[in-house]
Amino acid sequence: MTPSVNAWIANTTRHFKASIHGCANVAGFHPLWAPKNISDISDEEINETLGINTLGLFKCLRAQLAPGILNNPSSIVNVGSVSGLIGFAGDSAYVASKHAVHGISKCAAKEGGPKGVRVNVVAPGQTDTPIVRAMQELNGTLATPDVPLGRDAKPEEVAELVVWLLGEQSSYVTGSVYRVDGGMLDI
Repeated sequence: MTPSVNAWIANTTRHFKASIHGCANVAGFHPLWAPKNISDISDEEINETLGINTLGLFKCLRAQLAPGILNNPSSIVNVGSVSGLIGFAGDSAYVASKHAVHGISKCAAKEGGPKGVRVNVVAPGQTDTPIVRAMQELNGTLATPDVPLGRDAKPEEVAELVVWLLGEQSSYVTGSVYRVDGGMLDI
């Protein structure tokens, strides 16, 4: 995957004949299995989840932070999850992968800051996406747990925060994790 990620980033800068002003890394994979305890998850299931959510993001950041790729100033926004802030029983592989996204992003913010690169994380709660709908079909209705707003997020509600973090209005914001969770973690 690394050669294709590096080539993709390099080809983008060549195509536009300019360095990149912003990147949104929106990798997200959630296994469609029913909740599983840690002792029941196979190596393949762990590797698939961490491979996409954690290693995929790491490889994108590595390519994006290479010299000459990003403009000064620029911004990177990574999509994590509220699962990266707390734990959920039966969801340890996904939770671990999103905790890693948050940690890698904070390291990247410290490394990128001196080069004018801001790195932040958007951490959505349950969002009305195809994967959430597929999980609901497979496992029955997934209740939105203790969300004061009483509903799932809409994808565009998450996207608006990503756009703000990529823009100049957030020019002094880096190394932060922003929740879009309807207040579920404030309970």
